[in-house]
Amino acid sequence: NTIYYTDYSEKVANNPQLQVGQGQSLWSYSKSTGKSTHICDGANIVMSYNGKIFYRDLMAAVPTSDTHQIYCYDTNTNKTKMISEGGVMNFKIEAGKLLYNTLKYNTGNNRTSKVSSYDISSGKTEVLFEKTNDSVEVEDYDEKYVIYSETRMDGSGFIRFEIESEKEDLLPPSKFNGKAPSKAMRDSDRTVFYTDYSGGIVYIMADSGTNLESTISSYKWQMMLMLKNDTAFAVTNDSKNFYEYYISCSRAS
Repeated sequence: NTIYYTDYSEKVANNPQLQVGQGQSLWSYSKSTGKSTHICDGANIVMSYNGKIFYRDLMAAVPTSDTHQIYCYDTNTNKTKMISEGGVMNFKIEAGKLLYNTLKYNTGNNRTSKVSSYDISSGKTEVLFEKTNDSVEVEDYDEKYVIYSETRMDGSGFIRFEIESEKEDLLPPSKFNGKAPSKAMRDSDRTVFYTDYSGGIVYIMADSGTNLESTISSYKWQMMLMLKNDTAFAVTNDSKNFYEYYISCSRAS
């Protein structure tokens, strides 16, 4: 009987500059009374799971230890609690666990990137991946792998990090015909990379090996948004069209 939604408050809606720093507000709407109730401000990246609403606050352009935390709002108790450290870049929910990536800026140019797992039932947090470097950037992750990019002494490129074994597979630009991928995404039992060169090339690498299979799109993509059921959803380079692309090649081995 209750609908939860996000919207800009009147103050923020009338001031575009605040929309970047404050994000949207979280509201509840009762279908029986027709009334809306304000829950909180600064709700950005909102997901729900089993009667709980998780959201990241957005109070600064650059994440710090005091901002970009994940909060959990319990719709049964109407209580909110913070469940993460600061500096959260993004998060996802998989099989009862909330996975999130944090970025902390250290002295100098160094920064620490972590991927953590929060068990929604027990409330326990486990660090799955942690790396300190001036160039490390996490691209995507799940409970099996973390895909990140980094400039290293043995070459620049993407690295597939297996969480259980801590094994790293370096994927230099040479594996992608000399053109480093623009983005990488995890998809069940494989990793999908894409470049925005020559119309857009999709590379697929199965978890069982490091071989790549590729297919070329007739459109030059600007951004790959998500993957689902062998289909990549992307925005084309004119920034106006939403393009659905079927990944037709088989899983690499």
